[in-house]
Amino acid sequence: MNHLITARAGDELRLLYQDLSQHRPSQAPGLDRVRRTALGLSFPDAEAGRQAYGYCCVVAERCFWSRDEDKAPERQYVVVDEGGAPSFFDLAGEAVTLKDKYLADFVGCPNAPISAVEGLRRWEGLTYYPDDPPQVLRHKYSTFVSQDTTASIRETALPTVGAMIADLNLLWNRELQHPDDSLPIFGPAVPAPLKTLYVLGSDSEANYTTSGAAQGIDAGEAAVTTALWLAVKGLEATLWAGRSGQEDPRDRMVDPRGQVDSRNITGY
Repeated sequence: MNHLITARAGDELRLLYQDLSQHRPSQAPGLDRVRRTALGLSFPDAEAGRQAYGYCCVVAERCFWSRDEDKAPERQYVVVDEGGAPSFFDLAGEAVTLKDKYLADFVGCPNAPISAVEGLRRWEGLTYYPDDPPQVLRHKYSTFVSQDTTASIRETALPTVGAMIADLNLLWNRELQHPDDSLPIFGPAVPAPLKTLYVLGSDSEANYTTSGAAQGIDAGEAAVTTALWLAVKGLEATLWAGRSGQEDPRDRMVDPRGQVDSRNITGY
């Protein structure tokens, strides 16, 4: 299965894939509609020298809506792609590519070292583009979508690796429940209820990979655990506002400090 395109569909995203065995477009299970995508990123450890490794993953947020428009949806988090590099320069380049490929809303990263955080915040092609003609930017950035397709940076103080693993384990093991009746949610041709967090499978022939996430999670690898925790917690930290007048709760998001984020996601 290959990822073909991420496209805007109203206030949601469509992730379109290609079935390699039948050479035709298809949908990955459960990804016909996702609310948004986000990146989680862990910086290379400068003190590790040649062993330094930075990691970035893409997490898609899928929502199951209630009939009650003032009620928050049940949310699922799906790891759909990843990248890694031994240097900050190369890792930031990976983040630009993944941001464009999946129209990521934000990049979650540690709040230290501050030089890396500020470097990411000022990275051309990630958080902003220069005021150049689109044809110039398309030549400079192979994955360029538009000048509006940028990501914000959410830096977060990290708990211990053990605490992050414990948080993620709760999501791995938690079954999704429909917000209307609390009944388990099943996918097509899936015998067991869906879990809150899972990794989309990949193979050697695909143009995306999640093998690092799957292996790193099993091994408790710090770089992978950190990036995944940052992406998921960044999505979780965005609360859904209920209907106010004619306002659709899916068009308005507030963070725990009460600040409204109404930024639109740009599609292809």
